[in-house]
Amino acid sequence: RSGVQHPLLKGRRGLLLPGELSSRTAPCTGSFSYDGQIARGLVLPLTIAVSSIHTHNAPSRRVLLAAGVVTLGFLLGVAPHTFATIQWRSAPSGVSILYGVLSSFFIAVHAVLIKVSLPHAHNSTIQLAYWQNLGSALFLAPFILIQGEYGVLLELINSRDWNGGVFLWGSLVTGLFGFLLCVAGLLSIKVTSPITHMFSSVSTPLLSTRRNVAH
Repeated sequence: RSGVQHPLLKGRRGLLLPGELSSRTAPCTGSFSYDGQIARGLVLPLTIAVSSIHTHNAPSRRVLLAAGVVTLGFLLGVAPHTFATIQWRSAPSGVSILYGVLSSFFIAVHAVLIKVSLPHAHNSTIQLAYWQNLGSALFLAPFILIQGEYGVLLELINSRDWNGGVFLWGSLVTGLFGFLLCVAGLLSIKVTSPITHMFSSVSTPLLSTRRNVAH
């Protein structure tokens, strides 16, 4: 994949804060989803806050400093203009920011709950991943009907371009790798902690984004 530079990053080659990478770039696909990704920069600070409340332990100064850098990146990501180009752009809507912050909060709570739930699953990440995916499937099933996804699937099946083999293999492959990614995330939280897991989650796309910006 060729490197892609977002217009908002022009003139700022030496500076890319972790909180900005999810809101300004999508390095895995080469496309940009601004409003849909703005709040991922708050996942780490919110995870630190939720974990500290749960464990009743205050985070260290280094952890707070790292969280502050991420939060600064988030604030720059949702700013209504860029200081490098002095060109105004439309700021993300308040609804998108609200939904994004809420999603970050629930992701943080979810990470802490995983750590708490592991002893109840005999410390088995496979077992916890199974029940987690089963619960998600049951919870999302009604929304498939509400959103009309079932009707869309029937239209695709009845269309001339329908290829059942591609659909089946695509579902199996994405399901398998999605399950493996779920197990990997649970293992990361099990072996380390929710906060360490979030730090590694931020550093991976950061390195990928820096590579794309450099090229």
